[in-house]
Amino acid sequence: TAVTHWRCSTLARHPLGSLAAEVMQAALDAVQPQALTHAWAQQHLRDTQRIHVLSMGKAAAAMTHGILEVAGDRVVSGTAVLKHAAELGRIRVLLGDHPVPGERSLAAGAAMLDAAASARPGDTVVALVSGGASALLEAPVPGISLSDIATMTEGRLRDGTPIEALNQARRRGSLIKGGGLARAIPCLLYTSPSPRDL
Repeated sequence: TAVTHWRCSTLARHPLGSLAAEVMQAALDAVQPQALTHAWAQQHLRDTQRIHVLSMGKAAAAMTHGILEVAGDRVVSGTAVLKHAAELGRIRVLLGDHPVPGERSLAAGAAMLDAAASARPGDTVVALVSGGASALLEAPVPGISLSDIATMTEGRLRDGTPIEALNQARRRGSLIKGGGLARAIPCLLYTSPSPRDL
């Protein structure tokens, strides 16, 4: 790990290096996606029976594993959109393009919207969204093409546009972003923190 490398170099020479390395390792361990979703699921999914998992982003595989560790067979369906292939059991895995959305992102976006629409009243839909999701899956609004989105993304990346501003621009042309994925769930009663964040 990075902390191991630091321990072998700079930190090793400092009188508080060992303590600093322990603190840094504890901080990294505390934000591991799999551990975080595992802990969340233990608290929020204890009595939930029919669970659909929609996961997307560079940490999607780890987050999904965290849910599966707790919910197991209570997960009745799942779709994960990843940057790199991973084995997620019965969860359908699709690969998207990153950092510029491409044809795989388009296919992944359509599949994710279909998966969201398959929920029934009484089901629980868990949406796990991490960095990279805004490129890995896409569903343009009518009148905007994948080429339009790719060109805009390439230009903003080339100009050094902050990711927050890039994602704001992406929301305006997407059926998924800005709450679109939440709106695709036909029986949605509540989301946390907010549908517009999905």
